[in-house]
Amino acid sequence: MKKLLIVAVLMLAVVLAVTSCDLLSSGDSILDGTTPEGTTKAPETTKAPETTEPETTAEPETTEEETTEEETTEEETTEEETTEEETTEEETTEEETTARPRPSTKPETTAEPETTVEPETTVEPETTVEPETTVEPETTEEETTVELEAPDGYKMYQYDNIAFAYPENWIPEDQIGLLVIIHDTDSGNNITLAAEPYTGLYDNLTMSTFNQYIKPTYDELGMTLSNVNIEKETINGLSVTVISHNTYYLGQTLYQTSFYFTVDNVTYAIAVTESPAAPGLVDTVFNSIIAIGYTPEPEPDIDLVAPDGYLVYQTGSLAFLYPNTWLNVEGNLMYATPDGNMGGIIMVETAEANDAFDNLTAQEYIDIMGPILEAQGQHLASAEISKASVNGLNVTVIEQVNVVYDTSVYQAMLIVTIGDTTYTVIYSAPSKDADVLNTVLNSLTAID
Repeated sequence: MKKLLIVAVLMLAVVLAVTSCDLLSSGDSILDGTTPEGTTKAPETTKAPETTEPETTAEPETTEEETTEEETTEEETTEEETTEEETTEEETTEEETTARPRPSTKPETTAEPETTVEPETTVEPETTVEPETTVEPETTEEETTVELEAPDGYKMYQYDNIAFAYPENWIPEDQIGLLVIIHDTDSGNNITLAAEPYTGLYDNLTMSTFNQYIKPTYDELGMTLSNVNIEKETINGLSVTVISHNTYYLGQTLYQTSFYFTVDNVTYAIAVTESPAAPGLVDTVFNSIIAIGYTPEPEPDIDLVAPDGYLVYQTGSLAFLYPNTWLNVEGNLMYATPDGNMGGIIMVETAEANDAFDNLTAQEYIDIMGPILEAQGQHLASAEISKASVNGLNVTVIEQVNVVYDTSVYQAMLIVTIGDTTYTVIYSAPSKDADVLNTVLNSLTAID
């Protein structure tokens, strides 16, 4: 379960930095530490210096030689009036001819001006698209830059597809996986940003789960928390868990407010730490949080209401209840005891609709699964199969005990078919908890 607390630990690292007023040096970070204003422009192309060579190598003494095609310069055209139009056009396309010589620039002689057709073919410079292509760096910059409006006195900081406001005179820095925006190293006021793969730890956080999963980390560091408050808020379409508390450490009291929200399976944590208090800072940061181009998925229409102490789990066309002391961790429901040991896990597997378990007996199941588990180093000690009818669904219930390295593990599988999908809800724990099993079984519901 320590993996679930990475964001909380990162927040604590900032608290430690605040109290010592000595910021750590930058390290490998998930953040690039650059603001949207720091987007660099693509360098503009420069003219090739080789195009000036014909002018520097021009020799007026050779202007009478009519066959020197490449040395036809402005001096030469002063004597040959019949080719004046021709040479002026060549000067205007000087850059192009260095990269792609035109076939029409190879006259055999200049003694027959009436036979030259170059004035007619000089439309080539008009058809060149080089001036149009030079605007590409500008259009690229416009596509990658997102304009965000910040409140007065603030700037917007953007990371991936999320952004928030911070005081305009604060300095962004990277610090061991954190973005730390520091107002004053003496005062310790700062805003931190951290991100990790979605865990679900903060989705339905209660005081009970806070005390079970988060508070012990503070206790181990010798920090005392007071005035802890947990709320669910919505801002700019995002569901945000807001946790605020006072932290007393080494004779100093810090005021911290943290905002936790998930976008595209990434959980972000923005924490505002004040010492001393900065009026209006917390509200301004919270109201500015935005996910750019993100549209939250609509809540499914589930005819299942969770009573106090329970939450609704939904996947595909299936929903059921589970205790709110369990955490939704990347789609799996997990419970850890207060001492940190795994207390149970619920997983859901899906397959194409089938009736493989409809008429299966316990002995047939043992004969099939026994050898498979033995090959995996497990022993199938016992198995029972029963049927249940729940909310209009026919459920096959398989309860078994596996022995792994001399340790018994209880497992129950609830198998139900809805439409084209067969769902298997697997509950595993050191021992059977009848309340948990019955809650899940009796709440199985099909979603339209």
